[in-house]
Amino acid sequence: ESGNESGNESGNESGSASDGEQAAHRRRGDFEAALEDVNMALALHPKWCKALYRRGMLLLECGRYAEALTELKVVQRADPTFDDELEDWLRRAHCWLAKPRGEVNYYRFMRLPMDCNKEELRKQYHRLCLLWHPDKSGGTEESRQRFEELQQAYRFLADDQRRAEYDFGIWRDKIVRHHAKKREKVKDSWDDTAHADDLALPHWYDDSLLDEKVECIYWGADGPPAWLQEKRKQFKKKLFGAEAV
Repeated sequence: ESGNESGNESGNESGSASDGEQAAHRRRGDFEAALEDVNMALALHPKWCKALYRRGMLLLECGRYAEALTELKVVQRADPTFDDELEDWLRRAHCWLAKPRGEVNYYRFMRLPMDCNKEELRKQYHRLCLLWHPDKSGGTEESRQRFEELQQAYRFLADDQRRAEYDFGIWRDKIVRHHAKKREKVKDSWDDTAHADDLALPHWYDDSLLDEKVECIYWGADGPPAWLQEKRKQFKKKLFGAEAV
């Protein structure tokens, strides 16, 4: 027992350390290094939902759009309620996968995460201005061109409307529900003659993945986080009524 406990503790500590390292790499715009850290965490816990989600995000930021979309679909099939921004990441993946080859990626150019906020954008812009200013780079034509491209990238990403179109394209208002395997007619979606206890819960309630890649999700020794347990409870209450909770 002590051996199993120490193994679990060691695995959890390694996962937490790797998670922190990849977050730091990602903030610095070093997406490849962050992806290596996530892959290491998944080598320890292959069904860790959070790491699968992070890997999907990082694959997208590394320009591996098809792989990113596949990974994010896996997470949504595991649990559609996992993160409020999951559908936005799926929309990004669809949009970037459909872009023409060679489309300029302002995020990679500025070494920014795709979900950065305006303050993070502003700080990175000023940092790169100090690094890339022609006067600090020998005043070469190449340094002037890179500095002009930085101005263009910043103006583009600072424009909310242009950035939203750039991130999501035609997918901006589309529903992305890859966990819904079957379409139902409204009249067939509810049986008011059945008791709530007799109705099956969505497949993601038991942490099972209906996917060839992953059979179940690893949440760690403590199970799903409290906020997710509460979210599932509210979903069940809304779907089946208060007596079902």
